[in-house]
Amino acid sequence: MGRIIKLKLGYVGVKGRSQEDIQNNVSAKKGIDIEKSYFARHKIYATMPKKYLGTSSLVGSMTTIFYKHIRGFLPSIIKEINGKARDCKDKLKDLGPPLPHDAQDKLHLLWNMVTAFCESFKNQILGKYDNRRSVRLKNQKYTTGSLIRLEFNRLFKNLCARKYKATAKYTDHEI
Repeated sequence: MGRIIKLKLGYVGVKGRSQEDIQNNVSAKKGIDIEKSYFARHKIYATMPKKYLGTSSLVGSMTTIFYKHIRGFLPSIIKEINGKARDCKDKLKDLGPPLPHDAQDKLHLLWNMVTAFCESFKNQILGKYDNRRSVRLKNQKYTTGSLIRLEFNRLFKNLCARKYKATAKYTDHEI
């Protein structure tokens, strides 16, 4: 009854199957029937309220306790799961679109990647600034593409200063 020593969740008396019952293959249903008749015939237990006795009372009490416990913690569990799902989606987004399965779509993706690379290379040579693809060495104030363009311009000026003609070595017939 919990009058002398109080437990937070209370007491439930049960009479489990004995080793002899287990060896004699007494079923769980038959064991519960034996437990009910034991509590009904016992001089002290027979006077107690039914909610304190029996496996079925224990199952009911535990169901209520577990339900309240789960209901209390479920919002934080859902919040944690949603947060982890968001993190996974963000990581997937950082990885980019998934690879296609179809051979034609794979070829299309490869073509787009090569085109983007060529465009980026061209922009680097022209010295156009692209923050996503900009490469700078430590203590370098120009991007790599800008340095390449500056070098091409310097070479071009040197060649023009000498009145360089690209076709000077070729005859009209060869041209």
